[in-house]
Amino acid sequence: MVTLAEIAKKAGVSTIVVSRILNGGKVYRQKKAVARAEKIRNLAAEMGYRPNLAAQSIRSGKTGNIGLLMSVQSSRLLLP
Repeated sequence: MVTLAEIAKKAGVSTIVVSRILNGGKVYRQKKAVARAEKIRNLAAEMGYRPNLAAQSIRSGKTGNIGLLMSVQSSRLLLP
C-alpha cells in the first residue's frame, strides 16, 4: 500500500502538500504550483495510491455503520 510519505519523498515535497493536493484542499493558480500538483497526482496514479477509507471515516466521524445493542437477559430483550 502506497503512503502519502512515499509519494512526497518521490515528488520532493512535504507530506502535507501531497495530502492537500490529493484531497482537493487548496486550488493553485500559479503555473509552478499547478504543474507540481499535476505531477503529484500523476505520481499517485502511477504508484497505485488509494485513499484509506477507514482513516477518512474516523477523521470525519461518519462511518456509515449502525450498531445494535442487545441484552442477554430475556426479560430485557425488546426484540422477538
